[in-house]
Amino acid sequence: MQFTQVSNWNIPEGEVIRVTDSLNRVIWEKQQPVPPTPTNEYFYVEDASGTQNTLTIVKNNSTAPSVRVYYSTDKINWVNMGYTSTTAKTATIPANGRVYLKATTGTWGIHNNTDFYVNNIKCDANFNVGGNIMSLLYGDNFENQTVLTENYTFLRLFDTNSYVYNKIVDASNLILPATTLTYGCYYGMFSKNRNLTTAPALPATTLVNYCYCEMFNDCDGLTTAPVLPATTLVESCYMGMFYSCNNLNSVTTYATDISASNCLTNWLNNVAATGDFYNLGGATYETGASGIPSGWTEHTS
Repeated sequence: MQFTQVSNWNIPEGEVIRVTDSLNRVIWEKQQPVPPTPTNEYFYVEDASGTQNTLTIVKNNSTAPSVRVYYSTDKINWVNMGYTSTTAKTATIPANGRVYLKATTGTWGIHNNTDFYVNNIKCDANFNVGGNIMSLLYGDNFENQTVLTENYTFLRLFDTNSYVYNKIVDASNLILPATTLTYGCYYGMFSKNRNLTTAPALPATTLVNYCYCEMFNDCDGLTTAPVLPATTLVESCYMGMFYSCNNLNSVTTYATDISASNCLTNWLNNVAATGDFYNLGGATYETGASGIPSGWTEHTS
């Protein structure tokens, strides 16, 4: 079959659109972001070093929230680590094994307009993170939870402000299922994890101010950004999101409205010199660190 004089199709946003021939064979289909598969797996930290590893949970300041944390290696027997403090709480991860975590709290971090006060999760050697992040908020009742309730929920959770300890390798199996976000909820979550090669999926389509600000800045190992399905951006939502991700060379976004203040400020500053920008929402971006990097190729389908 040959098409002629076909142009300027208006495709309704949010619908799955396909073109089929007379035999109902799909010959074109609009690409859609794929949401993460729901999981009933507790959030876990997994050794990626091949040797016995040490999990550490510690406050960066006494003002940070006090969170009572439990851990398990079998999801049956749980050890009470007590409340987080500036004195580190630790657990041993077997070589190539996992430690599962749960807690009941509204937030792991706070910001008082002058500084960040957070709880950090780190390991002595390389590690992966996976499972459902909601077990860090809802304990055993984390399944099907999609609502964050307090600002700065996971503020700098894996950012220890030291490259020595920022050793996450793979976060592709981490589920961030929240569709109701809060102000700054993932602010700097993976910042400075230079070994990170794979990011988690980001399914939320309704954003909140500063929600992904600096989420992956300084993640040199990251080459592909998670698909960004939101159509309307809000103030500072992506500000510095991939700042200094030196090897990042692929971004896919569905944004149609990028008019909000600082929503893209420096979001792609200091990424790879060449790459592919999949602009599937049709927004008009400037060229440069706050738009599409000058050496990248823009694709609109």
